[in-house]
Amino acid sequence: MLSDTIKSMGWQVDVVDSGQDAVSKTMTRLRHNLYYDIYLLDWKMPGMDGLAAARAIREASSPQGQPPIVIMVTAYARDEVVNAPDAELVDAVITKPVTPSTLYNTIIHVRQHRGEAKVRDGNEA
Repeated sequence: MLSDTIKSMGWQVDVVDSGQDAVSKTMTRLRHNLYYDIYLLDWKMPGMDGLAAARAIREASSPQGQPPIVIMVTAYARDEVVNAPDAELVDAVITKPVTPSTLYNTIIHVRQHRGEAKVRDGNEA
């Protein structure tokens, strides 16, 4: 459902089945100088959880310049993620179900916080 939400916003999306798949896909793309701007990671994924995937993605992406935005998506209490070890690896945490406006607003907030987006009259410039 999250993939459909992202596509409906006109954004491109790649979907993987696990944290390890996200890291593998990232490594493949980096070898071809292709980068993801944003990662939406589920906190409780099979095998490698979202925080471990975030760490591996950040480590792989660090020499590439601007780090990607990492948003943790969870069905659990937001505070559990925020207080977990390595929570500083994520830029934001959103809880399921994720609405298009929540996702969009979260991304804009993170970009503004990083100084990536210039804002004029409340709209991204």
